[in-house]
Amino acid sequence: MYHGPRKLRAFMNALPDVVIVHDLSGNVLFANAAAAKTYGFATVKELVMHATIRDLDQIHNYCYSNGRPFLEDELPSAVVLSGERDVVEMEAQYEDKEGRTKW
Repeated sequence: MYHGPRKLRAFMNALPDVVIVHDLSGNVLFANAAAAKTYGFATVKELVMHATIRDLDQIHNYCYSNGRPFLEDELPSAVVLSGERDVVEMEAQYEDKEGRTKW
């Protein structure tokens, strides 16, 4: 049962997980409220209008659970834009803009 783009957007914004959709050039086409909050943007519109997927990867210092930092080609944007995978699901430690460690 399809209810249209407004219902889909409301559903995506209600998710606690970060959801970002981008084109093959890395331009962000859609982001949900969790993404804006996680990446330190005041609004989803600000994130979509002013950031690329590569910009977002540079905001956080991603590392694995053992503390090893992600290599450049392991960053989510590099994996997706290389065509290696269409979707990146990950659990990683990062620091937010205030320097707090988060998972």
